Amino acid sequence: MILSGAISRKWRNLRGLPSTTDIVTFSEFLTRLGNYASVALMAPVTQVAVSLPDLPNLLSDDWAEIVDLSGLEVLKSYKTRGQPLNRLNAAWAGMGYGLCEYWRDIDACEEEEELIVPKFALELSFTGDELSAHKSWVFNAHNMYRIASANHKYLGYDSWRSNPSNSTFWDSLGKAVVDVATSEPECAIEELVIMGEYAEDKNFLDAVWKALGDVVDVQKLWQPLQVSGFSAEFVAARGAAELAKRWQGETWDCVEEEWCDDDRKSDGGVGKEGI
Repeated sequence: MILSGAISRKWRNLRGLPSTTDIVTFSEFLTRLGNYASVALMAPVTQVAVSLPDLPNLLSDDWAEIVDLSGLEVLKSYKTRGQPLNRLNAAWAGMGYGLCEYWRDIDACEEEEELIVPKFALELSFTGDELSAHKSWVFNAHNMYRIASANHKYLGYDSWRSNPSNSTFWDSLGKAVVDVATSEPECAIEELVIMGEYAEDKNFLDAVWKALGDVVDVQKLWQPLQVSGFSAEFVAARGAAELAKRWQGETWDCVEEEWCDDDRKSDGGVGKEGI
């Protein structure tokens, strides 16, 4: 017997099980990451900030179950209620974009963020499984609007590695990148964000450079990627860590001073209005 999604979820809940098997997989993965971090830091990790790519089948209720099963607590701030960060926003922060300087003073931070100029960004993620390309209107490290997207399973690094004699692979990848970059022509690309464990592979970078050369100023797009310490694989994690640090210092309606620190400890990390 095949049950519909809603009925299947309810049936599993009645049996005391998580709503879906995906929730179990996600929670186990999150638990492992927490354990790895605890070992690396030699201190228990109980609170996390998580960034995720677009996962249309992941519901907000699913995320609550995942966190609950993992035994971890997702950091909250007045800008978020414990939902995962969009991967692009996290990477944006990891590259130093869209962040206010005076983050310990929320009023000053919000005034500063109002002056941040939104930009059109091309987000490329190159992993073993796929190439994903997204064109977005990014307001700051917290907000963005997706304009165009494409995911290509046959253009992941593993596809090329399993058949390196494929002479058309990199040209096909470049075309897929350009198709997204040139969609909605009035939204000209101003920034490039690359992510994924193979995004700094020379063949990939050469293919992207060659493909974008006729449609954008590639030299300008490449400059932020040449900053010392930049890592395409960890740029989103770096941004999530930066935001996690800020969230622990953001007490609602409070300029950060010693008494704010006492407030933060008493209400679990956010001000009373932010809970």
